[in-house]
Amino acid sequence: LAFSPNGHTALSSSGDGSLIRWDLVDAGEVQRLPGHKDMVWDVAFLPDGRQALSSSGAASPSVPVQDASIRLWDLETAAEIHSMALPVDAIMQVAVSPDGSTALVASNHPYLVIWDLESWQEIGRLEGHAGPVTGVEFTPDGLTALSVSVDGTLILWDVPGRQALYRFGGHGENLWSLAISPDGRTALSDSGDSTMVLWDLETGEEIHSFMRDDPAAGWGSPGIAFLPDGRTALSSAQDGNLIEWDLETGEEIRRLGQHASLRTRVVISPKGRLALTSGMDGSLRLWDLETGELIRRSDGHGILFDVALSPDGQTALFGSSDTTITQWQLQNPSVAELQHWIEDNRYVRDLTCEERETYRIEPLCDRGGE
Repeated sequence: LAFSPNGHTALSSSGDGSLIRWDLVDAGEVQRLPGHKDMVWDVAFLPDGRQALSSSGAASPSVPVQDASIRLWDLETAAEIHSMALPVDAIMQVAVSPDGSTALVASNHPYLVIWDLESWQEIGRLEGHAGPVTGVEFTPDGLTALSVSVDGTLILWDVPGRQALYRFGGHGENLWSLAISPDGRTALSDSGDSTMVLWDLETGEEIHSFMRDDPAAGWGSPGIAFLPDGRTALSSAQDGNLIEWDLETGEEIRRLGQHASLRTRVVISPKGRLALTSGMDGSLRLWDLETGELIRRSDGHGILFDVALSPDGQTALFGSSDTTITQWQLQNPSVAELQHWIEDNRYVRDLTCEERETYRIEPLCDRGGE
């Protein structure tokens, strides 16, 4: 799932190979983008919101690959601008640079492809991992990027120079998640070995290592997020707990609550007041980070694979294994907003002639007419 930069539309991708653009104001499908013949692993808007990049590949190593490709779309015409098949089994992530000129392509191979979106060609590779790359993210300046791999390492890359600046170790295998601080100076990584590590991206040194008492350790979880102030962070635990950390002291601040099973996402609102978490238990929960209280929850969904917050932090989208996408309003509407919505959306039937006569509502029907 991905919101457009203005938050008015969103793109969703699916295991059936489909890519759909949604109007979030009218809650309707705008267009389908045909072309992929395999699972669509990722989709990202370009900064101007008029184009998008998607990637596909085999759903699992045991499934024959049909279409491991990246595709660039014109969202105003629903036309495919470019496509390119790559010699891999699955392209699991695409990261677009802040200026929209370059993409980093992560696959089941131990390297990143640097793709020029203007000339539509590969311009280099970032090689250094010993296993598949499971995540990649540009830093805010767009000149460097951080990647994680199942080999337990992170690498900070000089993208224009096509070389590694720092290699971060300290984890076991199955390193699945990372988060870069809002100022781009630090990063968090999390793995299945019950540790979360805070790294200094300017020096390449470890700042803190955070240990969890996690009885279900063994697999990585993508649930880590910085708060906007950069001094605190939230992480998910394999046992479903949501933990808030003090990044300056390395101490646990509190545990907010618990899903019945592994969390899949942790998303923070732009102002840092709210946190949205999803879980393999099919539940979505909204937390007040000022009070630590659970504000709202939505249950009964299938496995929630992804959650995305709108740029203004007012609405969320979540996609589920039950093939549905749900739009959730995070802020309670005011009375005036409710009245406006009711006036715009209520159904008012036509009155019968008898009702017009009874209540003297003009215009009255013609004599003998209904």
